[in-house]
Amino acid sequence: MLDRIDIEPPGGPTAPAEVDEFIAELPGPARSVLDYLAIAEPLSLADLTVLAGDGAVQQAEELGAAETRVRGGRADDPVVYTAHPLFAERTRAALGDDGARRRRTDIVMLLSRHPTEHLSDRLRLAALALGSLDSKAEQPVTEVVAAAQQALRLGDVRLAERLARAALDRTAGLDARLVLAQALSWQGRGREAAAVLAAVDPDGLSETELRAWAVPRAANQFWMLGEPERATAFLQATRNRMTEPTAQAELDALTATFAMNAGNLPRAITLADQVLSQPSPATRPWPGRPARPRCPRLGWVASATSSHWPNGRRPPSIPGCCDSPWAWLRSPRY
Repeated sequence: MLDRIDIEPPGGPTAPAEVDEFIAELPGPARSVLDYLAIAEPLSLADLTVLAGDGAVQQAEELGAAETRVRGGRADDPVVYTAHPLFAERTRAALGDDGARRRRTDIVMLLSRHPTEHLSDRLRLAALALGSLDSKAEQPVTEVVAAAQQALRLGDVRLAERLARAALDRTAGLDARLVLAQALSWQGRGREAAAVLAAVDPDGLSETELRAWAVPRAANQFWMLGEPERATAFLQATRNRMTEPTAQAELDALTATFAMNAGNLPRAITLADQVLSQPSPATRPWPGRPARPRCPRLGWVASATSSHWPNGRRPPSIPGCCDSPWAWLRSPRY
């Protein structure tokens, strides 16, 4: 094994004061390039040229402040980065809050003119729009909620929380509230999630909305608050208000999850069989996912032959047993 060798960079480490001096001495166009990159990095060469002016990027490159790269094999759409992370960090500090908001607004207004199909770019735009100064740069609430939902699916719960809160500040819509509650719950902030969901009046909800609200509320109560009895009772009371078989089966599926996680296997299997006996649309809580032969959390092995089960079907993978509490709410995978 080789010994570790530590080598100091030539001339010693760069002090922030040296970086600040370098940035302060840049000509206006090159400095403008750094100003925008400090807010959003990278930016496409075309967009940054519009923002900072013709020749600005070239000047910044010649002075060693920025560099252009090809990303993802798209040679026709190069992107620009700062030449060193400290350049973005110190430029952002020099801008101050007002300067940063002005440039953020410029970027949002420009990027909004040419919508992208790339999810990462849409999320980035939604996040940038939160801090813009101009109300014209605000995205429609539906787009903000959609971005929050996508951030949640990708596991960026902090971004999902920010976007959902911003949407909820502008509307009392249920969708924004549901995303916010799930983002909080994922961060272990079950009490906050419960408060967000408790603000909803269930009497004013349609049956579809009632199901959408009841599922995360019960799941948060069961997993995050550690109140299994209350969660099960709430879910059963909500189910009694349902008339649609599909909605009833979906709540039965979550009740089966609760029973499995509580160690009540007979109850879990009974409910699972009831759900699977429903017509095809009612089995969507387990969308085409193969049965797991084993749940490590409980040490249960479904070793019986398929002929043991009605219609030759084994009990499904009980949602939430080996996955996260929200895993079974994901879109079907075929």
